[in-house]
Amino acid sequence: MIAAWIRSPDGTAAQRASAKRAQTLLVRWLNAAFRLLVLELRGVPAPDIGKALMAKQLLTEREWTHLEYRTSRATHIYQWASNVVASLASSQYVPAPWVSALNAELNLLRGANVWGLPSLPYPYQMLITTMVKVYLLFMACVRGGTLRRAWPGAASADGTDVLSVLAVLFDVFLSAFLYQGLLDLHGWLYSPNAGEKIGHLPADNFLDFVQTVTMDLVNESGNASEELPYTLELAPPVSSVTNSSEAMRMPCHRVPDLAAPAVAESV
Repeated sequence: MIAAWIRSPDGTAAQRASAKRAQTLLVRWLNAAFRLLVLELRGVPAPDIGKALMAKQLLTEREWTHLEYRTSRATHIYQWASNVVASLASSQYVPAPWVSALNAELNLLRGANVWGLPSLPYPYQMLITTMVKVYLLFMACVRGGTLRRAWPGAASADGTDVLSVLAVLFDVFLSAFLYQGLLDLHGWLYSPNAGEKIGHLPADNFLDFVQTVTMDLVNESGNASEELPYTLELAPPVSSVTNSSEAMRMPCHRVPDLAAPAVAESV
């Protein structure tokens, strides 16, 4: 989208270079905001976040200094992007119909600045946790009553109820293992987008992939690229052809000589 919609107004070399710089700037910032959200989700200290972003050449030292101690840093980056889009529109680098669509996409990104945080409501999580704990408590009480009735028979000489006692103990162990294990698994996967534990989204690989693809789109396949592997020949719009042909057929009217009648009357 950025690589296609931001283009030079007149196609001059200087304007094409300016368009490519604007494309690269926006793509760099959007990748920086995406990676910034992941690093904040992991609880990485602010100085380390800045070093990581500057090492990836996503932010300059001046940009990070401006962001380091601010709340919701990614929102500020999206605001920078909106400022650049407004400047591009005023300089005719983005046609008017595409400005609204580009700003709409930036607003969607700005609204997703809670990326990676748990999406389940907190009361729902508390309800599920309480249900599991209460179930395990009552299940243990019931199995304890069953075990109390089966234990004397198991302690007798013939030992006919030994399997019953083992079945009750195994049931208690398996129920506690499964239900409590699911709660513990929920805690481990509480924030699956952090990319820190087994079962998480491989965030680092995904961020590197997105950065590589978006930068390649600007440098290799965008409209400001030096060479594209295709050619596109378009006939001029019908309206422009009609207007030019009508202008060529339009008769030339002689401007009337306003002084002529006065001369005739005097004669």
